[in-house]
Amino acid sequence: MLQSIANSLVIVVFVTYWLLTGFFTLPDNYIKLKFNKGSDIFHAVLFQRWEFFAPPPEYNDYMYYIYSSEEKQDTMIMEVVDYVCKSKSMAAPFNSKENIMEYILSNTVIGITDIMRNRRRIMEYEAERDGCEIDDEEILKATDEEIERSMYYETLVSYANVVAEKNNIPDDYDDLEIMITRQDLPKFHQRLDKDIQMEELLVFRSNPINRNSLN
Repeated sequence: MLQSIANSLVIVVFVTYWLLTGFFTLPDNYIKLKFNKGSDIFHAVLFQRWEFFAPPPEYNDYMYYIYSSEEKQDTMIMEVVDYVCKSKSMAAPFNSKENIMEYILSNTVIGITDIMRNRRRIMEYEAERDGCEIDDEEILKATDEEIERSMYYETLVSYANVVAEKNNIPDDYDDLEIMITRQDLPKFHQRLDKDIQMEELLVFRSNPINRNSLN
């Protein structure tokens, strides 16, 4: 009896998982966009990368912490995603800690960029449906508010103090901003051309955060 129940439970979980995976990887449509928050939770808990089937990456993401001191009129900038990736390579094969950090940070950056893309699509759809003009400032405000309520944002804000401690950033650098950028990779035929300079584009920059409020 118990074996039968266990088998049935395994089948239900298996089928549910693949149904959710199929639903949340469908092309954007009205029904899927309505479940945007559910998609964020699904990808945060069951984050997947289909790299085996995917084409080579076309860009690199970077994430910066910007620490500023009003008293000293100075700023210290720390990039963390690329740093963690390089640390992972240097620590191989004993790099389980770095591997986990890369997973968390990559998932977080992807999550924030997904929120930005989905929020814009939802508001553009609603504007078109209602016959209204698209207000970019309103979209930006709504996007910032949604990001600041997300678990991804909370993760990055919490990790800022870890980065500050590891890099001996003084406590009086108490103004914090989070910045995400994207840089296209050179095309295959350009990969050996050292003169190719790809522009780094701003994707997201947070509102200022007081570090003292994080303690």
